[in-house]
Amino acid sequence: MKVVLQALINAAKEVSYVQKKGYNDFQKYSYATEADVLEVVRPALLNHGVMMIPTVESVMHDENGSTHITVRYDIYHDIVTG
Repeated sequence: MKVVLQALINAAKEVSYVQKKGYNDFQKYSYATEADVLEVVRPALLNHGVMMIPTVESVMHDENGSTHITVRYDIYHDIVTG
């Protein structure tokens, strides 16, 4: 576990600020999209042998028209390359 944590820390050190390119017209706020985050984070993770695989666990629509999505990320670490 310590090796995986160190790989994640090293990857985090390589990641800079993620621009908020998304905009929610309904609620009037800016946000970083998943695609924007992955564009910045994925190369750093791969440099340290870390792969994250997303799985959508649930999707819920509430009475206000908002959609709530629960995503689980399974983390894999290649100790040889990482």
